[in-house]
Amino acid sequence: DNTPPAAPVNTIRFNRVFNSGKMSTVMFPFTIDTSEVHGGKFYEFALLERNGDKWTATVNPPEAGTIVANRPYLVMPSETAPLTFELNGPVTFNTSEMHPSTSGDWVFKGTYVYKKFTAGDPELGRAYGFAASSGKGVEVGQFVKAGTGAWLRPMRAYLVYNDASGLTRSINASARRSMNVAELPELIDVKLQDGKGKVVGWGTLDTRTGEFKVDRWYDLQGRRLNGKPTTKGTYYNNGKKVIVK
Repeated sequence: DNTPPAAPVNTIRFNRVFNSGKMSTVMFPFTIDTSEVHGGKFYEFALLERNGDKWTATVNPPEAGTIVANRPYLVMPSETAPLTFELNGPVTFNTSEMHPSTSGDWVFKGTYVYKKFTAGDPELGRAYGFAASSGKGVEVGQFVKAGTGAWLRPMRAYLVYNDASGLTRSINASARRSMNVAELPELIDVKLQDGKGKVVGWGTLDTRTGEFKVDRWYDLQGRRLNGKPTTKGTYYNNGKKVIVK
């Protein structure tokens, strides 16, 4: 067992540089309040559902405003600079127990070691993640399937289709049989919820570029809507006046 013993620390330095405005993944070996982390907004992967050809991912803010040790998160960086930590007290480094997120046959998991997908890897062809570098037709930030030779740096996370996992499945049997995991749809709708399950925004994840865009709608009185309106009228969409016919 090479797991290091739990150790309290008073200072955290994180040197990773992000692509501003492009969602990425992260996992920390300590539990910390979100108010003590600056430079990005965090989300938990909650659910991935399929309805015909449409996929919707639901993401929630961390429960109780807490980032839990060894649990993978999505992070939307507000700048390219590394995240910074302003601790109100010591935190304990501990990597003894992992806490992946699951949704039916999909598992969102993190790693603390460099991972390379080689021939014979049981996850090869079923794992997806954000590309950290360009090469062989892949650009930084693209959401791509991990092929032979693909790799993942420590403290990142990836999504893997795990049909043989025996996990409780949220997708019905007929949908699972027709699902082709060889490719993802170009766009995945992303539903953002607050801590009480209320929808606070919608966005899209472009699986070719990895770019996540929030789609915000308001009526002319400035009241925020939970998505694109279906009633005819004039609205504001991301700051622009739009007429829905």
